[in-house]
Amino acid sequence: MSPEQAAGCLRTAGAMAVHARLAAERGREEAPSAASSSPLPGRRLVIASAGPYGAFLADGSEYTGDYGTVSDAALREFHASRLRVLVETPGVDGVAFETMPCLREVRIVATLLAEDFPLVPVWFSFSCSDSRTLRSGDPLGDAVRVVTTQLSAQVRLLRQRGAYSPPPPPPRKRKRSLVGEAHEILWLVT
Repeated sequence: MSPEQAAGCLRTAGAMAVHARLAAERGREEAPSAASSSPLPGRRLVIASAGPYGAFLADGSEYTGDYGTVSDAALREFHASRLRVLVETPGVDGVAFETMPCLREVRIVATLLAEDFPLVPVWFSFSCSDSRTLRSGDPLGDAVRVVTTQLSAQVRLLRQRGAYSPPPPPPRKRKRSLVGEAHEILWLVT
């Protein structure tokens, strides 16, 4: 598939999601009793999903963050080209960066967002090997600090995923944290 065809697929997917949102909103207007029992009150959001570079390579590196000899500039351009398409698609409300496995990629994406896309709301999820470590071996806390420091006005949600059972957050942080399934922690960033 050419880059132009891939961009067309991204635009089509975004347009389909916006159409689905509009249909759901029309359905709520036509059946207000169903809307009152909805688990998702209010406006539905269309969030574009952007995976790590390794998912594009399809060689398993999305689980390790080991992208061989790819340069930082090439990694930045990979994410920039997809972001341009996603944020220019009418009706897309934000971008979720899914299962980021390494600090290097988090830093590159955070810098790209801060410099070139400062108004785009973003969500990040991290692929972790345990409750403190990204799959690459980098400290999860460093990735969280990069995102919350560089993107403090943009980031809406951080998510940690891995095959382990993390402890619940300390009581003083529970107001800002949600614990999901045994292998997932969500932080709402307010």
